[in-house]
Amino acid sequence: MSTEIRKQVTNEILEALTDGLVPWQKPWLRHENDGPPTNVLTNLSFRASNLILLQKVAHRQGFRSKWWGTQRVWNAFGFQVEPHQAGSQVFYGKVQNQTVFNAEQAEGPGIERYLVREATETCHPAFEAADKIIAATKADIRHIHGDEANYYRPPEDYIVVQLKSQFLNGPGGLCGYYGTVLHELTHWTDHRLGWLAEPHLTNKERYALAEIRAQFGSAYLIAEVGIPFPDAITNHANYIGMWMKAMNADPTVIMRVASAASEAVDFILSCSRQQKQTA
Repeated sequence: MSTEIRKQVTNEILEALTDGLVPWQKPWLRHENDGPPTNVLTNLSFRASNLILLQKVAHRQGFRSKWWGTQRVWNAFGFQVEPHQAGSQVFYGKVQNQTVFNAEQAEGPGIERYLVREATETCHPAFEAADKIIAATKADIRHIHGDEANYYRPPEDYIVVQLKSQFLNGPGGLCGYYGTVLHELTHWTDHRLGWLAEPHLTNKERYALAEIRAQFGSAYLIAEVGIPFPDAITNHANYIGMWMKAMNADPTVIMRVASAASEAVDFILSCSRQQKQTA
């Protein structure tokens, strides 16, 4: 990705952050077609900077559908994208960009199955799937009763999380519990993947980026298993200012942190895939 493209992506994300828009703040999955921006061809959620960029467009345009695809893909599905519709740019590695359109920008018989309908049907959180993914890592997770007792202890390699019952009675409910565990599991991958949060930064700045990486990771994993992200999010807003400062100083930092989060997610998911193969 060229320096010019990196700056463009960074500016878009900085604008979104300035507006208070971050990918883990929206409570997804109120409907089967609501959720993180998702590729209609591959059925995979967009990650890294593309997640923020498309969420920003959806917020600005009022799109409720999670489905995005290129004009060629929509045409192949039997739909049309009118010439007056403005596409949105997504970026893949060395490929500079690709233009995608939301399902609400496409027309044709049957497009309704990609839209958010006003109906009573809802998606049920996939807590069982999350439990299987967590268990497959074989991480040492210790549940204790306490206030804000959620952290990963690197030297001893274990995770401490509050009791599930405490989350159940709190504002985030069980979704908050699983979001917290998946956040700490992302931290748990740090030394396993040899990841360091920008070693040239201060300890405070490195910690902030590590928290953003973990929050990206938990957001990706939550989208992967089908759990709404909890409406009540705390602590992470404290790091947004430092993140924006780092992005202003270095347009490549968002790509590195988001890419590291994707790598952590793939590592965590690989544990359950390996378990399936040996079963």
